[in-house]
Amino acid sequence: MANPTTLTPPAGFSTWLDYAVATMDTRAAQLESIFAETDVDPPSRDEMRAAAQAELDALRAIKHDLPAQFVIDIKQGLMEAERGDVTEYKPG
Repeated sequence: MANPTTLTPPAGFSTWLDYAVATMDTRAAQLESIFAETDVDPPSRDEMRAAAQAELDALRAIKHDLPAQFVIDIKQGLMEAERGDVTEYKPG
């Protein structure tokens, strides 16, 4: 298995998160919102992707303000989750 910290994202994407947002499957969320009993118009699939991109951009904007150890803890947690080793969050 490839090391998730060194796996190169697909061509045209600088990170795997950029790829995930650009290619995310929004069909299920769209169907759910279409059939929800609400007075609000359901968002389009493009609006869903734009919302995900805005959240990613917001995370990038604040990442420089986070303590370095927190970022390391998050990366470690993601790697543990990939292996299925996560039981609870334990700060480093």
